[in-house]
Amino acid sequence: MVEPRESIREDVEALQEGVVLKEQLEDIEGIVALVDELADQSLKGGVLQRLGLKVLVGKARRKTSRGSSS
Repeated sequence: MVEPRESIREDVEALQEGVVLKEQLEDIEGIVALVDELADQSLKGGVLQRLGLKVLVGKARRKTSRGSSS
């Protein structure tokens, strides 16, 4: 039988791993949104050059930070 403290410790470790995984998935979501935006802008005829990559990266970061507050 598993000791109660060992079980709680395992639960805490699993929860911590879940938090890390959630943060990583949010980062990936931001990158995918950025790539999608880049593709859309390229297809619209070079609007990307006017907007600048820094603006798009900032937009992706804002989307990611908004998602982490939920």
